[in-house]
Amino acid sequence: EGIETIHELRKHFPQTKVIVMSGGSRVIGVDYFEAARELGAVKALKKPFAPSELIAAVRDLTLSD
Repeated sequence: EGIETIHELRKHFPQTKVIVMSGGSRVIGVDYFEAARELGAVKALKKPFAPSELIAAVRDLTLSD
């Protein structure tokens, strides 16, 4: 589960920047991307996305250090 994975990553590796990728579904009325951001995801890509979008997201995060 993506939300649980984000939570565990932030707990054990708080400095790690998380990019989420999803079809943008809602779970019990909760927007997945909003929940992911609240847990610490710094970028969100909605499927389908172009490979260039993922490359740009990774580049943005590595340049922001």
